[in-house]
Amino acid sequence: MRKTLLILTAGALTFTACKKSSYPEVEPDDIYELPYNKESVEANKAFVESEGRNLVKQVDGLQNETAFDALESLSELDLPELELSTTLAAVTKLGTSTKKIAAISGALSEAVGLGSKVETYKLSNAFGIYKYNGTTGTWDKTASNDKIEFHFPSTKGGKSNDAVLAFTYKNAGKTFTQKDIEYDYIENNGNWEPQNTDVERIYELPASVLGTLSIGGKKALELNSTFDYHGDNLPKSALAKMTIGAYSAQTEVNNDNKAATVKFTFAKNGQALIAASGNSTFDNISFDKLTNDEADLADLLLIANTNIVVRDITMAGQIDFAKVNSSVKHIENDEKEYNAALAKALNENSKIIVVNTKKQEKIASLLFQAGENVFGDFHEYYTDALLVFGNGSKVSFDTFGNTGFQSLIDDFNDLIKKFKKSSE
Repeated sequence: MRKTLLILTAGALTFTACKKSSYPEVEPDDIYELPYNKESVEANKAFVESEGRNLVKQVDGLQNETAFDALESLSELDLPELELSTTLAAVTKLGTSTKKIAAISGALSEAVGLGSKVETYKLSNAFGIYKYNGTTGTWDKTASNDKIEFHFPSTKGGKSNDAVLAFTYKNAGKTFTQKDIEYDYIENNGNWEPQNTDVERIYELPASVLGTLSIGGKKALELNSTFDYHGDNLPKSALAKMTIGAYSAQTEVNNDNKAATVKFTFAKNGQALIAASGNSTFDNISFDKLTNDEADLADLLLIANTNIVVRDITMAGQIDFAKVNSSVKHIENDEKEYNAALAKALNENSKIIVVNTKKQEKIASLLFQAGENVFGDFHEYYTDALLVFGNGSKVSFDTFGNTGFQSLIDDFNDLIKKFKKSSE
């Protein structure tokens, strides 16, 4: 649990962010020019902890949303054997996770990623209205040509089907063909061995997936997702938004084959609590390049701008991946040389900072250095990140996150207990 701070603030260095605030907005390039504050490491840590605790207070209440109780009830009713898309399946599992924000984010990631492709040949094969029969413990189905609906009790042990989870789907008129290998487990030798080396699966791609969960006729959850594709079926744009009571989360992805942008927002009553967006430049990315086993994906990524905002803390980063990659890709077998070159390349070709948005001051910047652990005759080499503060102090990124923050950790543990209690 000592990693709580890193989970909340540093775990998404692959994103950039902006957020509505009463403070003056800083342009992405200007943020790196902000002055450092001269406060001590402990003073800055106290500010970070305060922001984290305030975030936990804002999230407290998510566990009481009725949608989670209903989805947990649904998860225990033995859903009919339907090959739902990964998006739909992820939504039905929201009620079983105590990590609600992570579960919501995961469902949206399924919605906007390649994993959102329909896993049956046609989702329409699963269309129907399914009503839970409490007497038989099975689902009674009636036909439908345009939707999937589940009617079920909103609480465990409930007698009436007062909850309705409904999905509608629009076909994009495109299909995705995947060549695959099927494996079977061989008990005699304990290995997974290929049984069919020429498997071809054709998936239908969605233009939109809409979902709602209503309890007693009142909407408790809503999912809206839309998709567009390039000619080779690589996603061109995808947008997914989930609303659960006062909370909402949205993920948006755009890709023009040379530049890709990602945006994520988690909000309460329309006010962003966590907001992230990012952009990366690629060398003419295509579906064939991404799926070509011979291609080095590191060669495709050129430049990335990164940032994440949690309340009034911003973590910003710019990395020239092409230069970093070219500095280390020729080093194959020497771990010591590789990590030394990686640290040097990151220092020369990246800028990563932590900012106090309230004061418009940099808290710290990241400096990379090669490190070594010795275990007898074994030497382990790695690249470490140091936080460099305005007063000249240097603290390992891990050390900063792993020490102190006890009040934040206690608050976070209390919130987890509430989530677990609400799931009992």
